Amino acid sequence: MLRVREVVLPCALAVLLSGIVVVLGYRLSVERLRLPLHYGDDGLLILPLVKATIERGSHWRNERLGAPGIQETHDFPVVDHFHFAMIWLLGQCIPDVVVVFNVYYLLGYPLAALTAMLVLWRLGVSPWVAAMCGLLYAFQPYHTLRFQSHYFLSAYYLVPFALLYAVEIGMGKLPFFRKERGWQAPIVAIVVAAVTASGGAYYAFFASGLLFVGGLSGWVNTGRFRAFAAALVMVGTIFLVGLLNHAPAIAYSFSNGHNTSVHERRAVEAENYGLRLIELFLPPYEHKLASFRNVRDTYYSTDRERSIMQNESNSSSFGIAGAVGLFLLLATCVCGLHRDRMLRVTAGLALAAFLIGTVSGIGAAFAVMISAQVRAYNRISIFLAFLALLAVARWLDWLLTGRRRIVRVLALVALTASGMYDQTPRSWFPTGSEGDYDQTEYRRDARYYAEMEAQLPEGMVMTLPYTEWPETNYDHVRGYLHTKRLRFSYGAMKGRDADYWLRELAEGPVDDLVERAVFRGFEGIHFNGNILEPRKIGPMSDALQKALGADAPVLVHADGKQHFFDLRPYRERLRQTLGDALFAAATKRERERISVLFLDGFQNDSPNERPRKSHFVKTITRMTIVNPSDRERAIRLVFQVGNAGSDAATLTCAYGKSDVDKHAVPKSGCKIGQTFHVPPGKLWVTFRAEPETERFSIFDLQIVEPDEPLP
Repeated sequence: MLRVREVVLPCALAVLLSGIVVVLGYRLSVERLRLPLHYGDDGLLILPLVKATIERGSHWRNERLGAPGIQETHDFPVVDHFHFAMIWLLGQCIPDVVVVFNVYYLLGYPLAALTAMLVLWRLGVSPWVAAMCGLLYAFQPYHTLRFQSHYFLSAYYLVPFALLYAVEIGMGKLPFFRKERGWQAPIVAIVVAAVTASGGAYYAFFASGLLFVGGLSGWVNTGRFRAFAAALVMVGTIFLVGLLNHAPAIAYSFSNGHNTSVHERRAVEAENYGLRLIELFLPPYEHKLASFRNVRDTYYSTDRERSIMQNESNSSSFGIAGAVGLFLLLATCVCGLHRDRMLRVTAGLALAAFLIGTVSGIGAAFAVMISAQVRAYNRISIFLAFLALLAVARWLDWLLTGRRRIVRVLALVALTASGMYDQTPRSWFPTGSEGDYDQTEYRRDARYYAEMEAQLPEGMVMTLPYTEWPETNYDHVRGYLHTKRLRFSYGAMKGRDADYWLRELAEGPVDDLVERAVFRGFEGIHFNGNILEPRKIGPMSDALQKALGADAPVLVHADGKQHFFDLRPYRERLRQTLGDALFAAATKRERERISVLFLDGFQNDSPNERPRKSHFVKTITRMTIVNPSDRERAIRLVFQVGNAGSDAATLTCAYGKSDVDKHAVPKSGCKIGQTFHVPPGKLWVTFRAEPETERFSIFDLQIVEPDEPLP
């Protein structure tokens, strides 16, 4: 009980100070909380998920995005379910989605300070030193630079719990297989593992790797396998709970086909986004002192070097305190400078974390040999930061032990103040705000979309220019954020049938686009010129106005680059021109258009090609033909096949229960026509390259039904 009491005041002070620093740093007010702190980049990926979670209870499906279909995020699973649960709980108390979005981000600072301090204290660090290092951990440059763009990565307050078990198991203090620890210890360890698995795929992956290393270390230190077994229990729990978190995505993939076009990754990306040792020691990005910024600028001396090497890894810097701690750990690994078992275990974990994350390290090997889906290994730096601060805390305890109280107090205050000054960016604290521009944009958007919804209270709005979702420009989602009932075409999952229809529509003439949009049930078009090059804004807007007629109602955004066109007058003129019967027939034909989806295994060797017209067949790939009607239809697919291999090559096409066709493909390529009988729903067509070393490309695909002329 005395031990608990001695930590209450330092905990309370650390939480209070972190809150004060956040309020002053972000210059918070009640009004400011109602506006996003950041209104762009990947923040516009997460904010709609937060809105859907609060309003619908889940982020997996959203009926107001992806029109004429429904946005289903299963192909791009965001499995941070612990954070979504916390956001949902906040949403039950706070009615404003943006306030919840801001508050949960801001809570990450005091929560990180609290969890880091408690774990450091549990590992034997004195309370006041633990409080100081907890504050430095909460205000890592990683936190402020990730900001709301990498929203859930900023919520790293769960990381210390996973590292606590990695260190303790490495020292032989096992949560399992020890009767003297009672039944509570195993349950708490399982809960920590489950929460870690639900706190983000990257952090779960890194925690598993370090727990594995901690288990090996414990096995070596104690000579008993049960230390390694304890680590395996926690890793296994993380894996099983991770599978449960992915269960909706796995079930969706089985039912609708595996969509590999969403998350195309290459092994070399682990190098691009790997951890670089120099970044850990460089001054933080946007340091307050010009001399420190010059050090970073000296390393990235040209624009070309910045464009190639400076990506999200620039958030890996530790600041002076963390850099000192990392140096101590590396010195312990290399020279064995200290006999303290905890420091040795911590040094081993730090070395393992660095080898996992560094360029050309274990992570890169994992990407080549197992999976390239994990690519941003620089994100392990927040694990390294905690281990480095643990080393600083241990050394500070040794240095301050036996000193006079006034000396200890002054030393801790000075180190905390200097560390916070070093780690927080120069945009903090002075008058003015880099966020003012975002908040001005948010207010202007709010007025524009309020007028749009007043003009069109319900219905579907097509967003132009066509933009894929996810991992592209997210500006189109602003309409969803500011409205209550309108449905938007933006947000259709890349590669699925709604996206196929929207992409095909965008490739055609503007006149056809408008007409087909009306037949599909759209009642408005939102044109966002901010996504286009400036020289293309005028021609595109003029083409829409011409297609709709000079008298078409147009709402113009305050920036002059965004326009909302009401399609209802055009629809009524079209209905009068065609007559009700022909209009209904055209509507039915548009709704029943066949889609051909290149989902499972098709690779695009030109990722910047928009739209993607060439699809490369690997050893085995699967194409999906979607028939949205209620009847079986015979269609003929005609497409060009390119052969990048030898002359003696065969492309095998299997579909239905037992239908198999083989096509000889000469070196020069050929045109193939294949007839399919497609039942209502989906027909999966499997392509196989023979021999397996061959490589084909499919392009210039055309869909022909019997009543249409063959090309």
